[in-house]
Amino acid sequence: MKIEELGEILLRPEKRARIWLTEGEGIRLSLLFVSIFSGTIGFSLSSSTLISLRKISIPSEFLRIELIESVVGNAMWFSISISVLLFLALGFISWAIWSVSSHVFAVILGGKGSFSDTLSSIGFSWVATFPIPLSIFLFSPLGILGPIISLIFFGALSMVWQLFVVVSSLREVHGIDVIASLISALSPIVVLLLMSFFLLISALQEVLA
Repeated sequence: MKIEELGEILLRPEKRARIWLTEGEGIRLSLLFVSIFSGTIGFSLSSSTLISLRKISIPSEFLRIELIESVVGNAMWFSISISVLLFLALGFISWAIWSVSSHVFAVILGGKGSFSDTLSSIGFSWVATFPIPLSIFLFSPLGILGPIISLIFFGALSMVWQLFVVVSSLREVHGIDVIASLISALSPIVVLLLMSFFLLISALQEVLA
């Protein structure tokens, strides 16, 4: 896999998705992308935050400096490991939910692609999350504010970019139009809103009964 191919999935996702799926690389590359980029976000977020917290001075009269260094050092590696595992789990769970929901809606709207095509199309979009860990490291001199700024601004940018990749890829693999592809890509949000609406109606009926 070349850097040019990663650039193509970000800028011309429909073309690159079709090539990878034709080559039988869809699931393998999706697993790779979700693992690498989810783990990288967890690592960068936890390491940047912990390094910022480590700069906070602790009065030496309360604890020995050697003990502080030992405890903080061990805690940092433990926290980073937990963070990476947590973000890996979140990445795979969100990938699965997004894929199932998008595939159901795509088929309802006339899509002809297989579930593995949908699963791969969603997985490819994880490449678009690269600005998050990159920005976390770039803004690390800002201290604890660095990760917050990165998650707010570059997290939003990555979400929009992911949506672009997913919509373009679903349109290609399912043979549906842009509107149907957009509805399929946004289906988890649609389902959540519908569930919230019906729960609200149910709660109002109970109150008014």
